[in-house]
Amino acid sequence: MTTPANPIDKLSHLASIRTARTDQLWSATVALFSQLRKLVPVGTHVTVGNLTISLHRLNSNVGSDVAWSVCDGPTDDYGRVDCDDIERPVDFNGFLHGDFHCPVTGPSRKLLIAVGKAAPEIVNALVAKAEATNTSLDTALAGVTQAQAQVTP
Repeated sequence: MTTPANPIDKLSHLASIRTARTDQLWSATVALFSQLRKLVPVGTHVTVGNLTISLHRLNSNVGSDVAWSVCDGPTDDYGRVDCDDIERPVDFNGFLHGDFHCPVTGPSRKLLIAVGKAAPEIVNALVAKAEATNTSLDTALAGVTQAQAQVTP
């Protein structure tokens, strides 16, 4: 397909490409994080570059949902996030289960691009965290087994 020569037509053409690519990136990101959500315990968080990705539970007056939040830049003591649920549509602003006490935001296009670029590193960081947890569990189990052997006649 050729790019139009008229600047207005060119901008229109580029906007349609940008929208299509954003939709493709969002769909791929949802597929990845939906799969990861099934494999990672709630409360897990990793930092890759400036991005901190956390699997957390959102609670409304109707129920709860598990979602990946993203913070781009330093986090603060108030739990600031740039996106409450990476799987929500781009620029989504709404409420979980319609509960106005539980606002939920989706990613901006800029944040979605940053997460997409960092996706391989995010997955590697989650793998490293899971390996470290398993190592800690093995060490703790060995300690309990050793202590149990000392007190068992």
